[in-house]
Amino acid sequence: MLNHTIIGHCLIKLLTFNIASFRQVETMKTSIYRYFKTSPEIIKLAVMMYIRFPLSLRNVKDLLHERGIDITHETVRFWWNRFGPYFASKIRSKRSAQMRKFPQWQWHLDEARAGAFFA
Repeated sequence: MLNHTIIGHCLIKLLTFNIASFRQVETMKTSIYRYFKTSPEIIKLAVMMYIRFPLSLRNVKDLLHERGIDITHETVRFWWNRFGPYFASKIRSKRSAQMRKFPQWQWHLDEARAGAFFA
């Protein structure tokens, strides 16, 4: 009986260790910035400046250079290709979540343009 409790105690410790290490691996997987030396805030700023405003890659590079961040326009392009779809999906999910907060929200059809016009 004593051996079973010791084995059971060791198994419980082993199981909790595996769950804790799994959580650490899981949080490492969720970070999309894990291989980049640059701060995530700088990456977000560069990509959102390029997407939100009608700026060229070199204009974004120049604006960031004025703030003391030295990167190339190719770096901005790489970040845009890598993180742009991720940011777009996050924005879409936030917008849809905000719209779901209001249960009375409905689609409406503009009836003025729905009919067919015959000459």
